[in-house]
Amino acid sequence: MAVSAQNRDLFPDLTFGLTYTKRNDIDGLGDFVGASVSFPIPTSSKKYASKKSAVATKAMSEAKLRHYKLNKTNTLARLNVQIEDLNNQLRVLNNEVLKFAQSSRNIVSRSYARGGTDYLELLRSELQYQNQRLKKTALSAAIKNQKLNYLYLNGGKLTPGEMK
Repeated sequence: MAVSAQNRDLFPDLTFGLTYTKRNDIDGLGDFVGASVSFPIPTSSKKYASKKSAVATKAMSEAKLRHYKLNKTNTLARLNVQIEDLNNQLRVLNNEVLKFAQSSRNIVSRSYARGGTDYLELLRSELQYQNQRLKKTALSAAIKNQKLNYLYLNGGKLTPGEMK
């Protein structure tokens, strides 16, 4: 739209004028009637520069659109692979690592209660368990972020139930 507006801006504005001058009949020539047409002559390249800028912006937008259309399927496939990879990491973390960290914490806690380990070991096991839980939260957030990227790139609508 900016290009077509700039094209129209290249045509100068025409101004038509009509004048009437009432005179005293001193010289016998009577009253004067005049007509004029005027239009500005461009003395700078400001209009032409704005047209070139609009054309360049349009070409850049069209190139971005072509790039998007060409790479959309590849990018969607890459996002699917990343989402699957993150889901697999989360599954392993839930099924193995978190269970191991929790059982380790429970064992160290019982051992500490009996006097078999010191307080520092108890804190380490708790910290390890909490770090794994933080990793789980970060993976869940990364999965949701990649799903949002997928929906955005695919032009989908964001509804509350789609992010599960």
